[in-house]
Amino acid sequence: MIPLSFGQERLWYHEQTLGGSPVYNMAFSYELTGKLDLKILEESLKVIIKRHDILRTYFVKAEGKPVQAVRPEIDFFLDITNLQELPIKEKEKRAYELALEESETPFNLTKAPLWRFKLLQLDSEKSVLLVTIHHIICDHWSLSILMQELATIYQDIAAGQNVSLPPLARQYGEFTLWQNQWLEGKKNQKQLAYWEEKLGGKVSPLVLPFDQPPSPLANYQGKRQLIVLSKELTSQLKALSEEAGVTLFMTLLTGFKSVLYQYTRQEDMIVCSPIAGRHRRETKGLMGYFNNIIPLRTDLSGDPSFSGLLKRVSQTALKGYQNMDLPFQKIANLPNLKRVPLTRAMFALQHSPSDEIQLSNLTIGYPNFQHVHNGTANFELSLFLEEREGSVTGVLDYKTALFEPTTIEEMVDNFVSLLESSVTNPERKLSSLPILRDIQPREQTQVTITDTPYVAPEKEVEQKIAQVWQEVLQVEKISLHHNFFELGGNSLAIAQVTTQLQEIFKQEISIVDLFSYPTVKTLAQYLSQEEEPCNTQFKIIQNNVNQQKQARQRRKQLMKQRRNNHG
Repeated sequence: MIPLSFGQERLWYHEQTLGGSPVYNMAFSYELTGKLDLKILEESLKVIIKRHDILRTYFVKAEGKPVQAVRPEIDFFLDITNLQELPIKEKEKRAYELALEESETPFNLTKAPLWRFKLLQLDSEKSVLLVTIHHIICDHWSLSILMQELATIYQDIAAGQNVSLPPLARQYGEFTLWQNQWLEGKKNQKQLAYWEEKLGGKVSPLVLPFDQPPSPLANYQGKRQLIVLSKELTSQLKALSEEAGVTLFMTLLTGFKSVLYQYTRQEDMIVCSPIAGRHRRETKGLMGYFNNIIPLRTDLSGDPSFSGLLKRVSQTALKGYQNMDLPFQKIANLPNLKRVPLTRAMFALQHSPSDEIQLSNLTIGYPNFQHVHNGTANFELSLFLEEREGSVTGVLDYKTALFEPTTIEEMVDNFVSLLESSVTNPERKLSSLPILRDIQPREQTQVTITDTPYVAPEKEVEQKIAQVWQEVLQVEKISLHHNFFELGGNSLAIAQVTTQLQEIFKQEISIVDLFSYPTVKTLAQYLSQEEEPCNTQFKIIQNNVNQQKQARQRRKQLMKQRRNNHG
């Protein structure tokens, strides 16, 4: 059995609280134009599946902890759907519906494979390959590896040659073993010391302009708003970045933080960013989940100019890159951060795929719906950008339980306007930026931590619960009346606690149980069956848990009705 990487562990525990959600599905579409040989395509994918252990990996529990297991082989047959008989106008619509359906179908982490390949035949010269993979075994870099290897292998087989790719020197499981060993070394302590200093003192959560107050129960229903920066603006931003000696990522992040400041007036601001985590040579050609998250804390006090703020952001980012190996969860577990939601806002300038891959008789490109959104949002607000064909484009994903579409549209417009203003006059102060001068910060409900007199757990069941909370929440003493959520219990902690308690008590314990019985005393009474469940509260929470699943089912029924109407 192979241990999980810390990034995988974060996703695995989070997945336990989702109840079959597609929130971690990665779904992409690739257009194949030319003379496609279906047998060669299928054989090429078989070679890749055999080549990368991670594509045969699934997840089980050993001694109460998740571990990776690898199947020696997987029988693979390419799923093919023929759309050639449909009218021309219906083909792309039906292809999009099938892509959406794939993206909305969740995976079971205990069963391999954790991917799906589906080919849609549009006509004799054009097909679309749908690729859906769970994030726990894949990142964006991996998808580039997948398509580049697919092109090479396909070309070799078509030419009657042996596969020219060199054997992999390492597998993903070896990386996870190395990471676990690294965390015991001195470099780990050096990086930990940096984050303790950088994120020390009082850290306030980002106060986003929510239209609705956050619920204690996680909701992952989401939408996305498209963003397009003109080629002219993109060129100006790149010129500004070059003149300042920074990257385009840093300039765009400065713009994002500036917009958030105009809404929040927060001078101490954390925006998190996912990083590829592939700076070691042996990881470059491996498929797997190497991503880490780094919290980028910026001081916006003193009314800096855009160029002045850009310097602060770039310095923070450079230092963060130098200390990016420490797993995010190790940072989030620092004593002063345990009750602080760090990932309310995410920002990334992602690696964009090459425009096309040319083979002798085949071109691999990207259809209009390459990125399919499955109606979920993992974070409150996520700005994901990429540069392609000389223009920065992207999406702003958001949780619909928190934001109205008009708020997000306004934010996107303001982001673009702020960038246009900043490239024209980078010395203009934050306070004098005209686009958001009249917008007032919106109030946000904050959770109040109640001081609870310490009452020691006495019964065995109470002591076992308290011990688990102690380990997961890293709180020295757990009182009989302490509230799990007031102590800093987030979605990851919920999954860890419920998993461990299930192992100890040998009975099913769900997220609903923890919300219904959030203190040691009430949960102990429930597990001991000394008290009947509070049916009303249970039903309310259970309805919230099922809300996202029901929404997905309604969308599928609607698509089916539309297909029948056009049949």
